Order: sequence, then C-alpha cells, then structure tokens
Amino acid sequence: TVAGDESATGALKTSVLADWRALAPRRLPDLHASVRERTTSHGELAHLLEPDVTPKGAKGTGLGLAIVQKIVEAHGGSLSLEDAPVTATRPRGALLRITLPAPVNLPEVKSASVSQLVEAAKASAAAAS
Repeated sequence: TVAGDESATGALKTSVLADWRALAPRRLPDLHASVRERTTSHGELAHLLEPDVTPKGAKGTGLGLAIVQKIVEAHGGSLSLEDAPVTATRPRGALLRITLPAPVNLPEVKSASVSQLVEAAKASAAAAS
C-alpha cells in the first residue's frame, strides 16, 4: 500500500502492469530466450504457476494457473503439475492435478457422477448452515 492509500496502490499497480504489457512485444525475444534457458535448466513445469508468464505475449494476463492455485489452496486443496504420459498422439504435455477435500457427508465418490457430487455437496453445505 502506498502510504496507506489503497486507491493509489491500485492505480499504481494498474499503471505498472499496463506499461509492462505495452512494452512486452519489444521484450518478447529476450523473454523467450530466458524461458528457454530456464526450461533447459529447471524443466518446463517448474514455472507454470508463476504469475505473468504467458505464451500469449502481451495479450494475456498470465495469471490463470496462479489464480487457480490460490483458489484451490483457499478451499483446503492442492494443485500439482507433472509431465503428462507420452502417447503416440501426444509427445509432450503437462498434467494438472487438483485435489479438493470432500465434505464429510458425501456419498461414495467412486460411483457418483459429477452432477450427483455437486448436488450432494450443495445438500451438505445447506445442512451445515
């Protein structure tokens, strides 16, 4: 916060991000080189959850997976990334695994459909309140 002024902080953040994104197309060659170097030394998955790293250049926010991770963690879950299994049609890729805790009163998960799980979760939440 800038001297306790939340609106000034918000305006500053918006301005800095706008400037960064406006200049990003000129910096993309350097950014691509940096990402290639980092991928070579640390692996492709190591940085996918970092904000503002996006293959969309200046057109994306680069916050998608970082936000998803924060939401999942806020609900007591976890998010993990690993290399996806290689197949004949998919020579490389990432596997995103999200684990969320189930409400105590959920029916047996193995045989339940997604819609049944959603309805059971809603009923469990309603009973708890």
